[in-house]
Amino acid sequence: MLDLALRDRAGSASRRCVQNNPNQAGNMSFSRIVYSNNMTPRSKRILGKSTVVTIIAVVATFGLSFTARLGLQMPIDWLSWVECTFIPILIGLPVSAFIFTQGETIQETCDKLEKSYTALREAHDRLTFVTSQRPDDRPSQSR
Repeated sequence: MLDLALRDRAGSASRRCVQNNPNQAGNMSFSRIVYSNNMTPRSKRILGKSTVVTIIAVVATFGLSFTARLGLQMPIDWLSWVECTFIPILIGLPVSAFIFTQGETIQETCDKLEKSYTALREAHDRLTFVTSQRPDDRPSQSR
């Protein structure tokens, strides 16, 4: 029972760390994204995009490999099928998942930066307005 409570506490601490630090989320392993029971919309987007890219890579590899083999009059054997299937999956899926994860992290950071800039701009405008008033127009401050 205590072990279960400790694991739950550690799991919630790591979720809080990922929520508070988007860079940590960018470093999540692909297996953690794929095999988690409760996938976030962000993880689903990344997995979907990575799957589409991987399927395109497999189809392109088959097209290029088989065209080259037929053009060079080489046989298309079982190893050709294995190479054209597994190599794009083993390389394309993790690489595209990493790239899309980084892209999402950068986009989230840009959105936060834009919001911060807007808030800073509004604060600057308010301060400029307050300081531009004449001294007798300013509200009196009681000490």
